Amino acid sequence: GDFPRQPKVKGKSSAIDADAVLQLIARTRYVVNANASKFVMKGTLLTLGGRVAAMVATDSRRLALATASRTGPDARFIVPAKALDALAECLNGDCEVTVGDRHLFFSSAGRLLVSRTLEGEFPKYERIIPKDNSLALTVDRMDLAAALQRINLVSETNCAVYFDIRPGQLTLSSNSTEVGSADEVGPIAYDGQPLKVCINGG
Repeated sequence: GDFPRQPKVKGKSSAIDADAVLQLIARTRYVVNANASKFVMKGTLLTLGGRVAAMVATDSRRLALATASRTGPDARFIVPAKALDALAECLNGDCEVTVGDRHLFFSSAGRLLVSRTLEGEFPKYERIIPKDNSLALTVDRMDLAAALQRINLVSETNCAVYFDIRPGQLTLSSNSTEVGSADEVGPIAYDGQPLKVCINGG
């Protein structure tokens, strides 16, 4: 048969720095579940609103949200995981995103990537993000990642890790009936009320 014809670039265009797009992908792609039963969850939702580009992914257990600045008209669409992977390989310099009726066009450094959009309604992730939360903490990312790796050596298959958050201090803990228990204590910037939460540390 004939090779498929390339659709013409047509639609509303927005400009985003390629490095910003790469950061959006890096901060959300790991959550995308290629085996998800819902087709729309096999990609990330990219929302272009005002001067902000927001990329969201979820596998129904985890949620990743990243933002970057941009210019252009507003739009909201789902980018398939395969398109994200291809973008990560070819982006350089500035990136122009054009949203057509059924296709997405990513133009960067003389290259054009064309992808179909994923049809469907992305989960209402905004509902699970607290809007009036005034509590925030700051922790060294590399120190936290290293502590989680050590803690996960004893966690069960569900990778449950408890975060005990207190002013100036974060305690991570986990236990396993086969291996035992482990605790990690580290400094944080936090001056709110004590909290204890459980997350998947994997």
